Amino acid sequence: MAQVFSPPVKINIDVTPPAVPQVMAQSPVTTSTPTWNWDAVTGAVRYKVLLNDVETTSVTAPSYTPNTPLTPGTYTLQVIAVDMVGNVSTPSTAVSVEIIAVGPPAPANLQVDKDPATTETQVWTWNAASDAVAYEIQVRMGNTAWSTPVLLADTLTYTTYAVGSGITLFLRVRGIDNTGTRGLWSDYGSVVLDNVPLQAPETISINNATVVENIHWTNDTTPKIMWGAVSGATQYTVEIDGQVIGTTEVPGYELTSPLAEGEHTIRIGVDNTPLEPDNSACWKGFLKYVSDKYDVFGINLIKNIVNTQLNAVLGELRSLESAEKDFINRLATNAVQLSGLNELLQSVNMLYSSIPWAAFAGCPDVMAIKQGMEQQKQSISDEISAIRNQVTQLNQMFDGQKQLQNELSGAKSAFNKFLGGLFK
Repeated sequence: MAQVFSPPVKINIDVTPPAVPQVMAQSPVTTSTPTWNWDAVTGAVRYKVLLNDVETTSVTAPSYTPNTPLTPGTYTLQVIAVDMVGNVSTPSTAVSVEIIAVGPPAPANLQVDKDPATTETQVWTWNAASDAVAYEIQVRMGNTAWSTPVLLADTLTYTTYAVGSGITLFLRVRGIDNTGTRGLWSDYGSVVLDNVPLQAPETISINNATVVENIHWTNDTTPKIMWGAVSGATQYTVEIDGQVIGTTEVPGYELTSPLAEGEHTIRIGVDNTPLEPDNSACWKGFLKYVSDKYDVFGINLIKNIVNTQLNAVLGELRSLESAEKDFINRLATNAVQLSGLNELLQSVNMLYSSIPWAAFAGCPDVMAIKQGMEQQKQSISDEISAIRNQVTQLNQMFDGQKQLQNELSGAKSAFNKFLGGLFK
């Protein structure tokens, strides 16, 4: 009997491994579940994923994201392509990614229960920070360094115990998550301590007086009153016979008005209210800047410019006062005044723009000069506009003349103040 064969079956022998996957480089990330990507490999049906040299899983898509969050640290990933017959590629070049620990955001709305603090305790509160399971706080007094962080439980309040007179207490807070990662510090809060009880002066003495049975006898009708300094005092009030006669920031007060003959009762009051800051240093610093910025020639040049324009204004005032009609004719035929005011405005603008006002932002006196110069520039601009209108409306000049006189008088006062304040 003849041999019988089955229908033919084709077979393909494939021992060629897939190409090596090319995993894309990674930058440091803050997420605990980073994603690695690579280009798809022709013929691959799946990919083996090796995380830190350990085969972790197999995926069909050309990307991998861990199912379980990774702790902060550096991780390397390699990929092996597998085709349909089980051929495997060489492992890809290891690609690392650094997971950076990022703690909770900075707590917001840090507040203290009272400011200034008149008691020995200060209660601080803040809003919860997401992911925070605990908090740390730091404090500092005045310009000292921040303290060692104090660990708190999951609480949104903290009480400090601080005593001082005119000293500022600062506090800041940050959150900690369940991995122990610390977040950002909050903006600091502050409170002025004013909780040191004032003590009245223990003894009062009269200069060159003889004390007999607690009474100070003297023939000096304007004696000097003396007492010891009181800790925390910012000002002393001198009272004689129930009437306040003066104040002083230092112990000791010399009378200027004579006392009548006879017995008088003297008391010294003590206050620890913060005084307005002394801005004389700021003012001197500002004048020094002007002097340093412009040498003698430059100062005299600016001074002469201002003086020239001031003299022009004064001359115009005299013209207005002596002859109204002449003033009208001058406005109609001559624009000298406009030219002078324009030059003055340009000079003031140049001086104003050359001074670094921001450097003196904390000096009220200097800021007052800045405001004065701004008002001066506006005043000059207003005058220029007014004069231009008057030139084209001669028939209305008589009614506007008095207003212009007042404006020029104001300019004269401003220029004199400017010269006296800056260049004396």
